[in-house]
Amino acid sequence: METRLKPLALAISLGIFWGLSIFLLTFFILWHGETMELTSKLGRVYLGYTVSIQGAFIGLVYGFVHAFISGLFGGYLYNLFASRM
Repeated sequence: METRLKPLALAISLGIFWGLSIFLLTFFILWHGETMELTSKLGRVYLGYTVSIQGAFIGLVYGFVHAFISGLFGGYLYNLFASRM
């Protein structure tokens, strides 16, 4: 039995998960008032991201797009290699 992934479904679910993770992480940091090393690294990867309300929405969009493309590519590669084994 051949198992295939739906790359679009994987891409959407990963995009939502990662975008919301960055969004909620930003609000968690804003609430507690402590910056983390991770947020400075996110600012280097996602241009315009800062620990602010505006930055939370920027991180949401960047995170969704980043994970969406990765999930689409990963799902495609999985199906490509799974069909050859």
